[in-house]
Amino acid sequence: MRSNSDIIRASYEAFHRRDHKAALAAFAPDIEWTHPDGMVDYGLGGTKKGYEEILAFMARARTVFSELRPDPQEFIEQGDRVVVFGVHYMCGARSGRSGTVPFVHSWRLARGLATHFTDIHDTALVRRIVEGDKSPVAERLGVHEIW
Repeated sequence: MRSNSDIIRASYEAFHRRDHKAALAAFAPDIEWTHPDGMVDYGLGGTKKGYEEILAFMARARTVFSELRPDPQEFIEQGDRVVVFGVHYMCGARSGRSGTVPFVHSWRLARGLATHFTDIHDTALVRRIVEGDKSPVAERLGVHEIW
């Protein structure tokens, strides 16, 4: 039997392959998918429910970012929860600015399916990437232009 961490790891791997059908196979049909409200004005904040809203979120993200790739690095499992520490690699579609943003993803599972997902990351840093902030603070935090 696969562990909850194995289930979530396989979902990330499917997303990397852009195989959304395989990625969603790890999700309960009524999954709640939550992102920080700091990106709501880009259509990327708040809670989405179910496959259709998640796919719409992903389609919207592809218009805001020319690249958005999570790199999960550490999985911690306790009971029905999996917490993942990692880094988002991203590039603003309009700004051309790229950078990395650390994240914490919290997953809850029931009967082998993800029922809740929460993405926790610094939305101010993400906004600098999306908007193309060229301030010294942005440079210090790892936001840089694509060569």
